[in-house]
Amino acid sequence: MDQTSFPDNDAWLDQVKAGDFSSIPSTLTWNQSLLFSQAIGNMYRHAKALGLSKPIDLYEERLEEAKRTGQWRGTSVELWTVLWHSHRLTLTGLGLPAREDQPHLNQLCAQLRAYLQIIGPDEKSVLMTLIRIAWTTQCYPSSVPPVHKG
Repeated sequence: MDQTSFPDNDAWLDQVKAGDFSSIPSTLTWNQSLLFSQAIGNMYRHAKALGLSKPIDLYEERLEEAKRTGQWRGTSVELWTVLWHSHRLTLTGLGLPAREDQPHLNQLCAQLRAYLQIIGPDEKSVLMTLIRIAWTTQCYPSSVPPVHKG
């Protein structure tokens, strides 16, 4: 995966982790999004508390829909989870995602970036909680309402 296209990779990722989503490069592609996708941590740990389907189910459902419609459906949290899972498939050596899915995954990055530019305070709060606890053993707080909108 090509992480070298952004010479200031660490700088913009640090800004994202601090809540500045405007720092996400407008040219971000799936091949360049591994570290970005991991900023929210392991979504298998948090999906249920957030009211989301299992990441693999969400990924498969939304990818098939994107192939049919040309658009990804979901909240920013859902789309980031799909992005996270797409990279998890690669990291686990399953040979997925398929090469023909690349244009759809690039569109996922563009669409997620666009959504993050206009994100509301409630959803941003959810994402910032995920980012804050991403590399800890802390679980997502169950007192927060789920983000899934149907």
